[in-house]
Amino acid sequence: MGNNHKYEDEINFKAVIKTPIRWFGIVYIFFIIFVIIGGLFYIDSLPVLTANKVPPEGKFAEPFKDIAKKKGIKLEGVDVKLLSKPNDELIAQGKTLYESNCASCHGAEGKGDGIAGAGLNPAPRNLQSSDGWKNGRKISQLYKTLEEGIPGTAMVAYEYLPIKERFAIIHYIRTFSADYPIDTEDELKQLDIEYRLSEGKFSENQIPVALAMIKLSNENQELNKKASKINTFLDDNQAVAEIFRKIAFDYELTYYAFIKNSEWMNEFSNFEAYLNRLVQSNAIKTTALNLSTKEKEQLFEFLKSIN
Repeated sequence: MGNNHKYEDEINFKAVIKTPIRWFGIVYIFFIIFVIIGGLFYIDSLPVLTANKVPPEGKFAEPFKDIAKKKGIKLEGVDVKLLSKPNDELIAQGKTLYESNCASCHGAEGKGDGIAGAGLNPAPRNLQSSDGWKNGRKISQLYKTLEEGIPGTAMVAYEYLPIKERFAIIHYIRTFSADYPIDTEDELKQLDIEYRLSEGKFSENQIPVALAMIKLSNENQELNKKASKINTFLDDNQAVAEIFRKIAFDYELTYYAFIKNSEWMNEFSNFEAYLNRLVQSNAIKTTALNLSTKEKEQLFEFLKSIN
């Protein structure tokens, strides 16, 4: 049989229109172009498409605010029952303290309209109003506010002020309104117990976290620098070097464990206890438990001499 296929010398456009299947090749090209454009549009829209539109539940942690540098002071004990009763001297002292510590936010008359409080959110408390107090308006509750501050607001703690001065501020604040509630005797006793007001206490020194991190970093650098010299020390004492080899996973790390804690230097028994703690924390080998008393004494004296 002969081959009946007929080949066209040129495209017959009329035949193409009559037989749509001949368009498939062109349609395929347009389909590829459409897929590429759609993919590029999808990638460009990802930030919008994946944005979380559901409000989160709960409250996110507040942005970190570094603490201020404060010098520790001795806070003398007081008679809470006696200080809870206002007098002219306390109120006058409180007025002076209020003006220097509180008026810039709360205003001269306690209306919450101080210049420094204009841009605060939440706004400073209107001390003349009885509404919306987070801790309450009794003496014991106001003292809690001055002792601890109020998280989430600009109300900071005034724990560095002497106890009597805080009571003085409270008594002056309570002159802004005639309807401040009165504490019961039990509430005043509980205040005394909670903050140990009659005992007095020492307010520790405080430095900003950022500064503390710098100091720790510098201290660790010094310790690392010192620890790197252990091989030189051991070269001069081969007997101790042998003992060190028995207990150390790493010479520098083992020496670092001794120089970062000086409690063991007070006496030999402390040194033995510290060795046991290092074994338990896997800082040194368990073979340290098998050292003889003589070997421990050699190691103890050697480490003391190079610290």
